[in-house]
Amino acid sequence: MGGEASLGPSESDVADSMRPAPRPAAAPTPSASPTEAAAPDQAAQREHAAHAGPARSSGGRGALLIALGAVAAIGFGAPLLLDRIETLERRLDESARELEAVRRQGRAERAAELAPLRSTVEDSGKRLGEALAAARADVDSRLRELEDALAGSEAESIARGDRMRATIDASSRAVDDLREGLARAKSREAELAELKQVLTFHGDLLVELEERLRSATVAVASGGGPDTGGSAPTRPDLVGSNGGPMAAWGQHLDDLQSPDPGLRLDAVFALGQTKDVAVAAHVVPMLSDEDVFVRMVSAQVLGGLRAKVAAPALIAALDDDRSAVREAAVVALRSITGQKFNFDPVGKVQERARALESWRSWWKRSGSEFLAS
Repeated sequence: MGGEASLGPSESDVADSMRPAPRPAAAPTPSASPTEAAAPDQAAQREHAAHAGPARSSGGRGALLIALGAVAAIGFGAPLLLDRIETLERRLDESARELEAVRRQGRAERAAELAPLRSTVEDSGKRLGEALAAARADVDSRLRELEDALAGSEAESIARGDRMRATIDASSRAVDDLREGLARAKSREAELAELKQVLTFHGDLLVELEERLRSATVAVASGGGPDTGGSAPTRPDLVGSNGGPMAAWGQHLDDLQSPDPGLRLDAVFALGQTKDVAVAAHVVPMLSDEDVFVRMVSAQVLGGLRAKVAAPALIAALDDDRSAVREAAVVALRSITGQKFNFDPVGKVQERARALESWRSWWKRSGSEFLAS
């Protein structure tokens, strides 16, 4: 620093302090004339010439005198030099103190100048920290809201997917039920057509029976017997429930083995008209006939007779592939046993199988007791 350097002693000050103080100048003498001035010069020259030799011999003494003069001068200037040095040291100390004071003042001024800036920086840092904390809290809050929204959306999507899956499953089941219903309807339609044929056949048979009844009535009224078209062959091995001969219905037994399904059906129907439980032993095998109408009418006849011995065969008929036969069999079983077991002849295969198993379990458990009752 230029100002701080000017406070210390310069080199010229130190040199001046070591130089002896100047002596006072001699007073000037009055000027002489040229002749008078030249006379001393000439005299000096002669004296110099006369003493030239002795002067050279005294050169050593002159040097010594000069040295002694120098020492005397140094000894005379030492107190001044020491005083000057002390003065310089004081100035140096003062300069150092002033420099330190200036430095302290500079630091204080800089500190004073930096204090607002430091406060501003601290405030800015604090505000920045608060802003960062607020931003972090806001980000965390939004992330939580987003996570909650995503979780809710995922749960809703899963629930919606479950509902859609349940709806699709229900729709599939409904379609399957409709298809099965249509299949059952078609089967029922075919069976109704077959039943119509049976009814037509039974109607024709009924007309024939009514005609025979009228003929018999007329014959009885006229005193003769009914026209049976010849006497029926007797089979002494066949006995009715009363222990007597069975000539009344024995004539129909051979028709049960006829290759004509119409004759077999007619024979089953005729046996049922007898109301004799003993015919059940001959009707039960007809539940396995190849003709659906023979099987169906056989189940109806056995139910009308309330033949307990027909229960196992009727339970087996519940597994028939035609719903008309299944329906006739379950109606006959309910009439004979009084049991229900919720068997639906046109229900689903699984439901029918469960109900059929219930019938079989009941017979296995209570069949002997039922027959003995």
